Amino acid sequence: MVLVARRGRMYIGSVNLLASEMTIGPALSPWIAQPFVINSARGHGGGSALIEALMDRAVGLGFQRVHLCTSGALPTYYAAQGWKPIEEVEYLGKIRTVMAIDLP
Repeated sequence: MVLVARRGRMYIGSVNLLASEMTIGPALSPWIAQPFVINSARGHGGGSALIEALMDRAVGLGFQRVHLCTSGALPTYYAAQGWKPIEEVEYLGKIRTVMAIDLP
């Protein structure tokens, strides 16, 4: 599933809900993947709104938990939103943090 955010006529971002994201974690499903917001729209809640909308869709599909994989400073951002780190892994040559959040 792909959700796209728009402000007026301008597309500002998107996010995917995937059954599988990482070959090293095939038992974990579903995944929030490739969240993206254009630079000029960052910091205005568009990314958070996209992820919240996707989590609502996941609840509607019967999922109780979703996962994501991130790196750099972003684990701190997601932790502030309630995500919990599961593990750190090396994936595609980079250390990444696998995180999860339980859905209502």
